[in-house]
Amino acid sequence: MISWSRNKGSLLRELIAPFIVSIVTHFLLNQDFGLFILPVYLPSSLAAFGRAFIYEIIHDKAERYKEYLKINGLSSVSYYIALIIFGFVRCLVATLMIFAGIVTIPDSPLTYGDMALFFANFVVFSLSTIMITLCISTMFDSAKLASDMFGLFYFLLSALYFVVAN
Repeated sequence: MISWSRNKGSLLRELIAPFIVSIVTHFLLNQDFGLFILPVYLPSSLAAFGRAFIYEIIHDKAERYKEYLKINGLSSVSYYIALIIFGFVRCLVATLMIFAGIVTIPDSPLTYGDMALFFANFVVFSLSTIMITLCISTMFDSAKLASDMFGLFYFLLSALYFVVAN
């Protein structure tokens, strides 16, 4: 969390994927296969966020920043609540970017009710991505390894969903 606030370029790297997803979604929904490919394509937009978020968590753990804050009176609960809120705000920005790409379609196959449901589901999915990131972060001590392996875990969990759902 602290390393992100020191490095503003991190936010730009996280927002490149949602921006590209927003543009591609804008053009895909006009096609016949657009609604079919969205469930496969949209979860990948949060993969860049997850990689950066897990890197920051492990990096803070390696620098023992949390222990420094505990010495100054911070509780573990408030530290993790701050991580969740901070991560949720970042995911919400990505969600709004993707949602803007869908709303700007002139002849969208999604009605307004579908768009509201899509937005609510994607916000909940963003929150679950934060929780998965926090769970996976307990398995690693190296921030770079955790960041690289998160992409694999995230892909496998998405693939598992599609295997179970179909």
